[in-house]
Amino acid sequence: MDLWPANAAHWHLVLNHLPVVGSLAALLLLGWGFLRNSPESKRIGLTALFLVGVVTVPAFLTGEPSEPFLEDQPGISSRWMSEHEDAAEIALGTALAAGVLALGGLLWFRGARVPPRWFIALNLAAGLVVGYAMARTANYGGKIHHPEIRTPARPEPSAGADA
Repeated sequence: MDLWPANAAHWHLVLNHLPVVGSLAALLLLGWGFLRNSPESKRIGLTALFLVGVVTVPAFLTGEPSEPFLEDQPGISSRWMSEHEDAAEIALGTALAAGVLALGGLLWFRGARVPPRWFIALNLAAGLVVGYAMARTANYGGKIHHPEIRTPARPEPSAGADA
């Protein structure tokens, strides 16, 4: 059993889950820190948001080299590949911006200084944007190879069926 990813496409599949799940974890930690006004939770949440920015980079960088492994495969949608790539660029930008904001707060409010609630609220807003961008990117990525999620939520009635 080979546990080490064999190519860029495999690496991309391994890495792309980290920013999606990480953004949700960062939101939960920041939200808890905001609600409880807990300095530790605030710092952990800011650290998580910073790390989302960090792990987004390799997930993004393995995307383009993955294309040659998929382009000639049956059932692969080039439309959704393009949508996924465009969404990934936006997700990368939002994750990096939020990561820089979080790192700035960690440095500015280090030591005995506690990040104020307004700063955590700002990071929560940034985290929501990142979370949405990651979910959108992941959804488009899933549609590349999963035709079952490309269809509408309600199937259209077949011809001749009673309405």
